[in-house]
Amino acid sequence: MSQAVQHISIDLSTDGIRAVSVGAHNEIELLAKLELDLPPTTFESSALLNQYRSVFIEKLKEIEFFTPNISLLIPEDTIIVQLIDIPKVKDEELPEAIYWKLKGLLPKDIESYSKDFLIVGQKDNNYTILTFSVPLYIFEFFSKVFKELQLNPILLEPHAISLHRLIRPVLSDKKLYGIIHMTANGTTLTLANNKTIIFTQTVPTGINTILERLQISLNVPRDQLLDLLKKGTIKKENIINELTKLTDNIYTEFLRMQSFVAQTTGIKQQVAEIFIVATEPSIHNNLKFALLSKVHKNTKLNSISLTQFVKLPKELPPKALTPDFASAIGLNLRQTI
Repeated sequence: MSQAVQHISIDLSTDGIRAVSVGAHNEIELLAKLELDLPPTTFESSALLNQYRSVFIEKLKEIEFFTPNISLLIPEDTIIVQLIDIPKVKDEELPEAIYWKLKGLLPKDIESYSKDFLIVGQKDNNYTILTFSVPLYIFEFFSKVFKELQLNPILLEPHAISLHRLIRPVLSDKKLYGIIHMTANGTTLTLANNKTIIFTQTVPTGINTILERLQISLNVPRDQLLDLLKKGTIKKENIINELTKLTDNIYTEFLRMQSFVAQTTGIKQQVAEIFIVATEPSIHNNLKFALLSKVHKNTKLNSISLTQFVKLPKELPPKALTPDFASAIGLNLRQTI
């Protein structure tokens, strides 16, 4: 049975760890960001993850955990997403029906994945199910890491669901929405209504791709580029120019996803609003401008501002609440586990 559990949400990626806890009245109780610079392939196998076990442990020790309960986000490109149809069955029979449907669709043995699902639609005598399959070695690895730190991982959730929970209070009934979430190694595209996400997928163009392009155009090494971005001394036009080129592919994939969802579910309405978030602040602030010329004239673009959804305590300056905390905050707003 679901129950209210106080938990700290941890967002793990190759470029850093974000930790968040939201208390009563949506006020931030814990906000921590620790930088990492790990290879993009870190999460691709158990052997690679184990090479950085001590790095994760030492970084996590820097967080002041006031509860052992941990909810977890992992890079979106490690999650296999499937949209499947199955005949309507009793609730207690649904997991087994999904199991047998997925058995022939996953690239490896189905027992090597941790699986979850959402019912995103019903038509005639069928359910439309969105499934999420995560390699089991990832959850097992971090379960051991957290256990060593005397912490208790109680939930693993995809970013798309957490971001939807974050923005859901401002969504209207009977409208279709998009989310574009750019992280270090990719960009996740999501379609949703005010009740649930409908579909989500990740494309490989991410912040690292943009940083590489900026390095070339500005002729500076990566460390210097990151320092310039933090200081805000790179011209806005340079960032928007590179973003505009790279978002052609991203938005094309968004339209393809929308077409696929229309064919699969029958949902053919125009997207009313696209919410944008990027985990690098200077890119987040300019991504909207790079997309303006691409989206439908009736589709609104909205760069997510976290102060719209949570409150900062007086001791924390507003600039501490950077956009890369969006997923972790959305996960922590989950009241029951």
